[in-house]
Amino acid sequence: ITTAADRNAVMARVLEFFDIGSTLVTVEEVLDNDDGPTVYTETGAWTTSANPGFEGGTYRFEGAGDQATATWTFDAPFAGQANVAVQYLADANRTTNTVYQIDTGTGTESASINQQINSFTWVSLGTFDFEAGMRTITLDAAASTGGNFVIADVVRVTLVGQAQGTGDYNGDGTVNTADYTLWRNTLGQQVTPGS
Repeated sequence: ITTAADRNAVMARVLEFFDIGSTLVTVEEVLDNDDGPTVYTETGAWTTSANPGFEGGTYRFEGAGDQATATWTFDAPFAGQANVAVQYLADANRTTNTVYQIDTGTGTESASINQQINSFTWVSLGTFDFEAGMRTITLDAAASTGGNFVIADVVRVTLVGQAQGTGDYNGDGTVNTADYTLWRNTLGQQVTPGS
């Protein structure tokens, strides 16, 4: 068990086996470039397309190889595994190696996709172990190759993990063996988190 997400999943299963009522929670967020600076920021000289983007909104484009980034910010309420997917308007002039950097809280993971195909369908960048807190997904135009333009439109994050307080009997924000031990030692008694 080498990651927080794996540890949380194992402990959730242990607590479920003992019928403690611990459950995994799924949170899904759709982060659009139209959501503004609390969700979407950029560097460089991005341009808004005249063509419609996700659900009729806008999308932004930048030249491949240009020193520019587009960043979507997600507030992960708990640690867990997150599938990150993107949508964009595909075209023959898009990059075939569109590079994204995913900040997981313990490091940065890289993923790349081909923006010449899969127009307006969710394309997965992968599933990553996220820590709780502010996380970012960044499209790196400078690292993207194989075409003329990169498209920044929408990102979807689907996070599955142990919500804080569910099975967290010692109130430390993490479900782990200490919670099981406290539950076992107080079996049949009322346990108040943090006591």
